Amino acid sequence: MEIKRYVLGDFLANGYLLISGDEAVFIDPGEERVVEEVKKLGIEIKAIINTHGHIDHIEGNEVLREAFGAELYIHRHDVPFLSDATLNLSSILGKPKIFSPPTRILEGGEKITLNDEELLILHTPGHTPGSIAIVGDGFIFTGDTVSSEGIGRTDLFMGSFEELKKSLRMLFDLEDDLLVYPGHGEPAYLGEIKKIIKGVLDGD
Repeated sequence: MEIKRYVLGDFLANGYLLISGDEAVFIDPGEERVVEEVKKLGIEIKAIINTHGHIDHIEGNEVLREAFGAELYIHRHDVPFLSDATLNLSSILGKPKIFSPPTRILEGGEKITLNDEELLILHTPGHTPGSIAIVGDGFIFTGDTVSSEGIGRTDLFMGSFEELKKSLRMLFDLEDDLLVYPGHGEPAYLGEIKKIIKGVLDGD
């Protein structure tokens, strides 16, 4: 699977294009210009996956859906963020924006297929109630749950530090050699990021 990373928007959020043969998905299109980037490659987007519902990860949803007829996947608990400019934080930034409903609602545990490759959805609440991680063969997308720069904020609408700690414990049990593609910052191996996770959990 080919993975292309785009640093998007004022908050430098990572968006990821995953390509397997003639199929592709986009994880977290945080800026509308992503549609032009994808068009340059001459590929079609099968689906958009939002790791959570904050504006810096969903702002490009509509343009990608319109350009490619792509489906939109998001966890059930973050569906309200799409239609609420307060929850998705766009109103706080002075540019309130709402988005169309998803075509597929995730619960966690689903497997999304790109040709013969699978992506496993893990529910990792805390940063938002519907945050997810996406696991593939040798890699994991963690959204804003954790990165080499630290853990996700829980002081925003509907965040929960207690739920985040549960999610971190789940991620801690995964293989060290998974390459983490976070919502912000550079990729790093999970074994390195576990030092951050351990520090948070030991602070209980």
